[in-house]
Amino acid sequence: MNQKQWARIKQQGFNEGVQATQEMMAKSIYAAAILAARREFGFGRERCMRLLKSIDEIVAETFTSEEIIDAAFSECGIKFNFREGIDSIRAF
Repeated sequence: MNQKQWARIKQQGFNEGVQATQEMMAKSIYAAAILAARREFGFGRERCMRLLKSIDEIVAETFTSEEIIDAAFSECGIKFNFREGIDSIRAF
């Protein structure tokens, strides 16, 4: 195996790892959203499904993560600064 082939294999492995991580993060965030809705507001199965469908629609309708973050601030007064950890979520 030459150096070029090895580099291609390494890059492919890296790309697959990134994709798997992104998918797991998305699944975890969706699961956390419905768990929080259940625990904080008593959502049952139907309301949790509506919540997940609504999240999907918002994600599909926006072009960038920044647009979603900006909408959360403008519509809800919630601002995120992900460089500061979970304590960075503040209401304004």
